Amino acid sequence: MKKITLLFSLLLVTSFGFSQNGGDTCGAAVAVTPGTFTGTLINDASNGSEMGAVGTYSSAWFSYTPTQDGTISINSCNGGSDTRLYVGTGTCGSLTVLDSNDDSVGCPDGVSGNDYASAVFDIPVTTGVTYYIEWDDRWDNTPTVAFDWTLEFQACISPTLNAISIVDNCAGGTFSVDFDFADLGTASSVVISNDYDASTVAVSGPGVYSTSSFPIDNNIVFTIEHDTDSACDIVTVPITDTCPPDNDLCAGAIPLTPGAVFETNPLTGQNQFGATDSGELPLPGCALYDPADVTGFGGDVWFSVVVPGDGNITIETQGDPSGNGGDTGMAVYSGACGSLVLVECDDDDSPDGNYSLVSVVNPALAGQTIYVRVWEYGGNNPLSFQISAYSATLSTVDLNNENAFSYFPNPVNDKLTLRAQNNIQNVSVYNMLGQEVVRTAPNTLTSEVDMNTLSSGAYFVQVTINDTTETIRVIKK
Repeated sequence: MKKITLLFSLLLVTSFGFSQNGGDTCGAAVAVTPGTFTGTLINDASNGSEMGAVGTYSSAWFSYTPTQDGTISINSCNGGSDTRLYVGTGTCGSLTVLDSNDDSVGCPDGVSGNDYASAVFDIPVTTGVTYYIEWDDRWDNTPTVAFDWTLEFQACISPTLNAISIVDNCAGGTFSVDFDFADLGTASSVVISNDYDASTVAVSGPGVYSTSSFPIDNNIVFTIEHDTDSACDIVTVPITDTCPPDNDLCAGAIPLTPGAVFETNPLTGQNQFGATDSGELPLPGCALYDPADVTGFGGDVWFSVVVPGDGNITIETQGDPSGNGGDTGMAVYSGACGSLVLVECDDDDSPDGNYSLVSVVNPALAGQTIYVRVWEYGGNNPLSFQISAYSATLSTVDLNNENAFSYFPNPVNDKLTLRAQNNIQNVSVYNMLGQEVVRTAPNTLTSEVDMNTLSSGAYFVQVTINDTTETIRVIKK
């Protein structure tokens, strides 16, 4: 029985290489013993295929009769023609196919001489039973193109698993793994170990065995250790678990504060940390890799914001401060979760690369909560981002009340106007690299900052009044 796809085992035996052609038909199969065979050619006129399609393709046939119980593995990874492989047993003309393969992705590490290799692994074999190997020319009917292949025998038999299942404990931030054993192969007992801690699980027979808990988002490699022969150990691919973030659904939307600086999304990488499809309205087509596929994406996360009294609010995404990023899509909705109404959808309007910006200008929404949905444009790629909501028109920053000032417009084309109750001592404008690009010392209640020569993008403006400094963020169109 073939192992489930989560598992792989690598069979290594001492072998030697020699040239060997096969028979044209099953009845003429050439008997072989384990080893490596070079320069095998298929007779282009044989039409001897049987397990692939009777008489349709030309074939090279071999047979193997083991002298003890165990498993065999066969591959053409060493190089040559584009192969297709079948392994079966029974009587020629009515063979039972045990396994087959066309283009394998399971070639042993470091062996990749044939991009279209065929490989089968861990086929159980019984002493004295003849097993037939059919190579056919389904993909390469040029008789001058040879291929190399290997037959490996292993005396022990690895355990067989029905399934490997991840068990979530998102509330506790952990997960465990269940191993469902159909049999133990030739082992009397096995032990499940892992590369994270010293915990082990003893397995005495068929059944489901559970591991201890591991932290969410850690990659754990498990080894199923055979009690008598390490050659029959099984090593899993890395196994991990993710849990949906708190704002995975509209009902769990994270509130944003208008005028706040960019807030790092609680997901440091949207999709790889478990975001799922919230099941709200189909995604608008403005920011989908495939606009016709409104469900084919990795997941969405949700935010909310209360629209200021003038009905103007801007929501923008950016890459996160660590330099990670991605490509966001964003939609803004009015209404309530479960009965949302699309206000606007955006793909790349943010000045920060592939990020999104929506400006809401609608007095009818003043004082209402609107919902912001963010997803990864490409479908299911890692995404890390920041998000902010700020006023798109007149903005007021409270500096201990008596030092309150306003600034407008935002976004700005040419000049940013500042008005205060006390003299504005200094104004400094910084780009996203932290470089000061404008500096003034107006010492007046009203000041105009000339931003006409600056490039489009986001800037931080530091305003000092009564020796108190506050930083605001503005967008230069």
